[in-house]
Amino acid sequence: MFKLKTPSSYWMALIGVAIALMAVACSSQPAAAPAPAIDPAELKALIQSTIEESIPTIDPVSPAEIQKMVENAVSGSTPSGASAADIKLLVGQAVAAAAPAGASPGEIQAMVQKAVTAASKSSATEMQALVSKAVTDASETGLTAEQVESIVGSALDEQAASGPKPTLIMADNQFESLWINNAIFKYVVENGYGYPVESIPTTTPIAQLSLSNGDVDVWLELWQQNWIDNYREITADGSIVNMGMIYEGGPQFWVIPQSISDEHNIKTIDDLKANWQLFEDPEDPTKGAFINCPAGWQCAEINRTKVAAYGLDETFNVIEPGSPAALAAGLSGPALRGDPVFGYYWAPTALMGRFDWQVIEEPTYTEECWAEVAIGQDDKDYVPAEACAYETLPIEKGINRGMLKKAPDVVQMMNRMNVGLQPINVTAAWAIEADIEGEWEKAAIYYLENYEERWTSWMPADNADLVKAALAAEGS
Repeated sequence: MFKLKTPSSYWMALIGVAIALMAVACSSQPAAAPAPAIDPAELKALIQSTIEESIPTIDPVSPAEIQKMVENAVSGSTPSGASAADIKLLVGQAVAAAAPAGASPGEIQAMVQKAVTAASKSSATEMQALVSKAVTDASETGLTAEQVESIVGSALDEQAASGPKPTLIMADNQFESLWINNAIFKYVVENGYGYPVESIPTTTPIAQLSLSNGDVDVWLELWQQNWIDNYREITADGSIVNMGMIYEGGPQFWVIPQSISDEHNIKTIDDLKANWQLFEDPEDPTKGAFINCPAGWQCAEINRTKVAAYGLDETFNVIEPGSPAALAAGLSGPALRGDPVFGYYWAPTALMGRFDWQVIEEPTYTEECWAEVAIGQDDKDYVPAEACAYETLPIEKGINRGMLKKAPDVVQMMNRMNVGLQPINVTAAWAIEADIEGEWEKAAIYYLENYEERWTSWMPADNADLVKAALAAEGS
């Protein structure tokens, strides 16, 4: 690997790799002497390692220089094999680096459009749209990928001469998958990296505030789709940094037991209205009961406004349990007995794997619909004109910006930390069967012992060896 001597060379190289990749991938004309295909994962690793080794500072780069870089890059050639999504990401990161360095997003976008159109002989329209979106997306973020890498790299240098490592604080919103992920993080970081790790109980609003002001360092499950406006605000100002996916799409839904659905043919919102008596509220027999999220969770407000938008409030009371455990018990108890129950839940969770459930059919998610729901979420007096199902998105992790210097080696690990949806489902089910009674470290050990190939990919071999040694000592 090489180190670039000047910031301008750095940006030129990175933009060159990204844009040239796009030129080849999008072009329908084969190169005269095509190079072997490179796997997208290998490509990302190559770019990542180059960034980490270069660690540049930002110097002004003129619009003319940037335009020349792009023109040179598009006219070049490079191994193909990356998907459009991979290329878009790389282009976005490359151009974002140039945005704070002397040209406005509008200038850069115009330059890239002109250069791509001029240099490309085919698929110019597709390429232009792809790069244009990448530039726009990149200009809206509070910190570029390169800025993050620069801060981390400098902090790693400082860390070598520092004293005892600081304690890292995690947000604990007190639900199953987060307990498991927090325990995995704690075990890996304490044993593999030498940092003490603690967690503090939070609700969603408290976690938002605590992460942005630095009282919390790490929040492993953001679920930002439930508080999207605030999320955009505090990421735009750089208070928190999104560290990418921790597991694949986390669905949220309304459910009833499958046996009740089959017996009474209940699958839709209208079916629930017609059969509300089956779900009778024991404290108000004139209505059914909908078991909502615990108070303080953003989904509690979302569900409340959706119930009103669907007109279900005419036949159902909204019940807010006092804790996540009460929510789980409120659904699992009737399901175990074969009784009717109607409420909200999500995955990955042991409850969803333990029983058979019918997910209630709702209108498909759209941005327009969710904008209506969001108004009602914030204003209890507003009844949305429509409602729809939750959007299923990857669940992502976040850190306070201070973590970039506080624990830069852990930040690098988090950047690669993806626990996987199915492994967490399996671990959650095991925790119930093993009756671990809230000793979530046991679940972490189960995960680490059964998914070694996955978690060792997050970190250097030396750190992984330390974790393995700790696991071996557990059995001695």
